Amino acid sequence: MLKKVMMIVFLAAVIGAFLFVKQAAFAPVEIRKPALDLQWQEATSTAPWPARDAAAALVWQDKLWLMGGVNGGQGLVNNVKYWELPHYHDIWSSVDGTNWNQETGAAAWPARRSLSVVPWPVASAPGEQDRLLMLGGWSPVGGYQSDIWLSSDGVNWELATSSAAFPPREGQTLTVFQNKLWLMGGINFDKRLVYNDVWSSLDGLNWMLVASSTPWSGRYDHAVEVFQDRLWLTGGLAEGRANGEVWVSSDGQKWQLVTVKAPWGPRHGHALLNWPAPVAGSGKLDRLWLASGWDTDRNEGVSDVWFTTDGKNWLKPSSPAPWPGREDHAALIFRGELWLFAGMDAAWRWRNDVWRAKSVLAP
Repeated sequence: MLKKVMMIVFLAAVIGAFLFVKQAAFAPVEIRKPALDLQWQEATSTAPWPARDAAAALVWQDKLWLMGGVNGGQGLVNNVKYWELPHYHDIWSSVDGTNWNQETGAAAWPARRSLSVVPWPVASAPGEQDRLLMLGGWSPVGGYQSDIWLSSDGVNWELATSSAAFPPREGQTLTVFQNKLWLMGGINFDKRLVYNDVWSSLDGLNWMLVASSTPWSGRYDHAVEVFQDRLWLTGGLAEGRANGEVWVSSDGQKWQLVTVKAPWGPRHGHALLNWPAPVAGSGKLDRLWLASGWDTDRNEGVSDVWFTTDGKNWLKPSSPAPWPGREDHAALIFRGELWLFAGMDAAWRWRNDVWRAKSVLAP
């Protein structure tokens, strides 16, 4: 009798487990919905500055700034060699993203693409001078550059050094972190060198090699941003193929791989931004945002935006982006909004459109 009771209990348990697994297998899967959405608006379809990519863009003195870059359109239409294409050293600014003022048509530094410009030093005390610092890139005059230029008004520039300690390159990133400037990666096509080094500077003029070879492979057209008091590096290109990696570091020397394959796929020429976004109730929460870029698997610019709180789990806003996907564009946070402009789109057209977006809670 005891054996029969035990057998009945055993069979009931097996049947119950089977029914539970069956129900779980066929139960509807709950799709995780993004908590945020972006409301896009086109500020202008044709800004007065010539269409371009690989320009420098920044927010400074409560204005949007755009300078340098290249327009490769003639290379497609008239078979002009890439190094003979129009390269710029003009400088533009705007207080609203729609109306732009040409500060100068010819800055003192030679025309170039892939230049890096940041405000430096960061004004933190009354009377402290807030200057712009420009470095690197490729110029039809002199090729790859490691020069450094300074300006206190964005118009008049002074050459601080013609040859900094780091090797000349383009496709690098320049970031302000822990009261230092940080330069990472890049490429010199002439020498067939792709860098995975890290340099830092306290004054913008004297540079120290922090790491000659990091765990992340040599790359260019990657993106770096400060988020949660750490440096985050995403994507990049080498030997014709991009990657979808995410790396993080607290000191620029020791790096940890967060994921080898983020859901936004292999990408380069994208933008990475730290942008506080609204949360349920009141207040905001810092999130890391990735905007557009070139997908080498699809061989096209991607018109998407992603965000994350941990670098590993990424979500898209509820609504699709209305602008054409692009690479080597500008993306900035200005007056609490996300701005995106310039770049080369999926149809290999160079752009001079300007878009803006508000971050809102998804319905």
